[in-house]
Amino acid sequence: MSDLDHFLKHSVEGYLFEDIETLKRAERLPEKTKGGVGYPLLLTAFAGIELLGALVSKETFHKRGGETYFTSFWREYLYPDEPRASVGTAIYKLARHGLAHVFVVKGDLVVVKNEPKEHLVRVVETGGLVINAVQLADDLIDAYQSKVKPLLDVDQGEINRETMSKRLDDMEKAYRSDAEFFSSHLENLPPAESPHPIPGASGPLSSYVTTNEAHAVSGTEWSPPGKGTEKGTVSPFYERKPEDRL
Repeated sequence: MSDLDHFLKHSVEGYLFEDIETLKRAERLPEKTKGGVGYPLLLTAFAGIELLGALVSKETFHKRGGETYFTSFWREYLYPDEPRASVGTAIYKLARHGLAHVFVVKGDLVVVKNEPKEHLVRVVETGGLVINAVQLADDLIDAYQSKVKPLLDVDQGEINRETMSKRLDDMEKAYRSDAEFFSSHLENLPPAESPHPIPGASGPLSSYVTTNEAHAVSGTEWSPPGKGTEKGTVSPFYERKPEDRL
């Protein structure tokens, strides 16, 4: 299995899409009027749009290219038909930016989960926008399955397995550079009491891996912190073993 296959299976179809499914099912407590995790679901879908947009990009990955990746995937893969195709930039500016930074939306924007017809529609009286977070997430998964995955079987064309693998390599190098720089700022934190990997740990972006498969693919040896001279700098895109996460 290539790096790309592993990443898509475990990080996209696994962590990203399974977290989306969990958020879709989540409901607020009966006595509560808030807490339906509409915003977290929307943010997760936004992150997925940006990620897939980066993978199918024709250009070398750039950490500040998020808006380009988001809007291009929105227009070319998610909603290619007008009038939805043209609103990607506005959605990115109004919804994604506000939620990602301060957990508020900009302007009159309503996020729903249980009204399937109320998605990317305008509130005439106020000029506001309604986004159905569940529908957006479903459309994202559908675009991945029907438009992105088939590219893995393509050898020619502007977007194919080779170009997507290169974009993944670009992302790994960029984020590894960040990890190496900022990890020095964490050295004064107390050590974990549990042995590594901590049972129940989750998330694909780990600096350390425990699977032989990942070692074989990356060609890098791993040793736990404090053991030997290696610091476990293999790809952050590999996951811990399934039994090590919730």
